[in-house]
Amino acid sequence: MFRPWLAVRYGLGGHDGIVAETGLDLRLRPSAVTEFSLGPRASFATAQYVKTYFGVTPVESFQSGLSVYNPGGGIKGAGFEVSGRYEFTPQWALVGMAFYERLIGDAADSPVVKLGDANQITAKLGLSYKLGLKLFND
Repeated sequence: MFRPWLAVRYGLGGHDGIVAETGLDLRLRPSAVTEFSLGPRASFATAQYVKTYFGVTPVESFQSGLSVYNPGGGIKGAGFEVSGRYEFTPQWALVGMAFYERLIGDAADSPVVKLGDANQITAKLGLSYKLGLKLFND
């Protein structure tokens, strides 16, 4: 019913940083073909990641008029996610997700964020197809 999780990713392009996300999901399965989950989230990032996406170099400052900003790593944000899945067939499913994150720490203090909002909302809706590979005969 409860599922704790941790995901750690290393940037292969755009930045050389590491991002870690964690959460605790409450999973509900009201029917054999329907699943919902919801729970809190927290995200962390190294300085390399935060500098790439939230920092402002002297050249960028000159071009944009924003203040130079050299952030460090640490906690990047905290929030809450709700997701759902409805399986039409064993292979096909409709999936959806809504996520709210409040940027925290050096990410929230960035001049880039001050142009926008530290409150970040993401929503996704899509179709999923499950591939199968049968290695052994029953």
